Amino acid sequence: MLLSFCRATAQAVAVKDLTGTASVGKAPVTPPKAPFPAGETSAPEKKGDCAIEFLDGVIAAKTPEMLRLEITEVEPTVVHSGTSLVATVRLKNAGPTAVSVPWATPPVEPDTNSKTGTMSWQMANVYLTFATSESPRNGTILKGRAELAATPSNITQHVELLPGQWVDIKFAATLECDSSLYPACGEYPLPVGGGAELTAHWWEWMSTYDNDGCNSWKGTYESRNLNSKPLAVVFDTKSPSTEGKSAERR
Repeated sequence: MLLSFCRATAQAVAVKDLTGTASVGKAPVTPPKAPFPAGETSAPEKKGDCAIEFLDGVIAAKTPEMLRLEITEVEPTVVHSGTSLVATVRLKNAGPTAVSVPWATPPVEPDTNSKTGTMSWQMANVYLTFATSESPRNGTILKGRAELAATPSNITQHVELLPGQWVDIKFAATLECDSSLYPACGEYPLPVGGGAELTAHWWEWMSTYDNDGCNSWKGTYESRNLNSKPLAVVFDTKSPSTEGKSAERR
């Protein structure tokens, strides 16, 4: 009976197709684009006599989780600079207990603490990095990502994954460095032999906002940070733009 139960729960419970959605969804208060190291704060931003302070930390799961991230499909598999990609990324619960993840499209209404007035909401970004086979650790964040959100108290904005269950997220990306997530964006290294790889990432956090009428506090507290195994793709060094320029010179 236990075996049949496991088979019954090993299934997809939700699919979200965001290929037609631009990555511009915003929560009520936008968190810092680049999080600070856990447990540290940024220098306050001053506006007149008031200041905005950014807080940072990590939320530990009450029980250990075993979530696996996987790129199940990407089109095309032969790419060049500027290629438009469509990727399907799977988040699977490989652990023994149920987990809940945000599943709504931002923006969402935050929860507000009736005593302190602090607002809070959940966010998750799913994105891709590109690296060469020669330098797999020097990945470049690509343009285009899936954005998910949820009001912490709203169960309808979450999806629950029982052991063995998964969700699929489909979204579009472009083989270009995303300077909005990585300000020091530069040219990514080109593969020498045409070998390259894509890796999917799930970054989830709790955002908070508090204001005393003058000073503000914005918090970003990481709750999940997952990486998939790399998926091999072929990088075509003879991109259409390169071939066009060569033809013009001839």
